[in-house]
Amino acid sequence: MKIQVTSEKANVHLWPDAKSQIIGHIPPGIILYAKYKEGDWYKVHFRPSEGAVMKSGFIHQDDIKTLEAKKKSQPQISISGISPIVIEDRGYEGEPVSLKFRDADIRDIIVTLCEVGGWSVVFDPGVTGKISCELNDVPWDQALDVILKTQHLGKTTEGKVFRIGRIKDLIDQH
Repeated sequence: MKIQVTSEKANVHLWPDAKSQIIGHIPPGIILYAKYKEGDWYKVHFRPSEGAVMKSGFIHQDDIKTLEAKKKSQPQISISGISPIVIEDRGYEGEPVSLKFRDADIRDIIVTLCEVGGWSVVFDPGVTGKISCELNDVPWDQALDVILKTQHLGKTTEGKVFRIGRIKDLIDQH
């Protein structure tokens, strides 16, 4: 879920306890993605400074406000001879990731993103290729969708498993 810092200086604690070590500070106005809420605390990932390693900690609910994803109209894609497919345009809430790859195997990138989100993945035989990308602090689920679109791939969900395949193959088998 998206949250925005509202206090003058929000402390990020190592644990969801005001007495735990402070590991960073977030200035007002910054938008973060909270992985989950534990009591009055939100688990967040943040980068303390430009180029620094990503850290994880807890920020108190009194220091933030939650932001709701705005619903947009859903675009449709038509493939000749096939009824329109509605592409879900949702607010992404996955843990932010930063990726920089050159000519990486598409399957390896997808597996990495699915691991971040806690999903299993199965590939149709037609999923092959290389990809180059540079994404900074993008929710993992948005990164996955963007990468799939650039490769003309899609996904279906079965429980906690993504099935990745060429869009036409997924439609034909639906």
